[in-house]
Amino acid sequence: MQPKVSVIVRTKDRILLLKRAIESIIEQSYRNWEIILVNNGGDVNQIKELLHSFDSNVIDRIRLINIEGNNYMEVATNIGLKNSSGDFIALLDDD
Repeated sequence: MQPKVSVIVRTKDRILLLKRAIESIIEQSYRNWEIILVNNGGDVNQIKELLHSFDSNVIDRIRLINIEGNNYMEVATNIGLKNSSGDFIALLDDD
């Protein structure tokens, strides 16, 4: 099933805040979503480790996009938009 809502989450090296942001999406009552997780030059290994702490049904709904270097948040947003498949877009920063 194609997700109705794409939630673009921009992050860089704030793993605790990122965990809270992802958990807040998971806890929503609306279930037809995907997460486009845009790592804006941060440590991708920390993010991968965090993602493995979630159930596989959650991990399957998260698309991790790693950007080399630190870019403006608008660049991360545009990359997230290009990789979204939902009919609606929501932006959620990791903080």
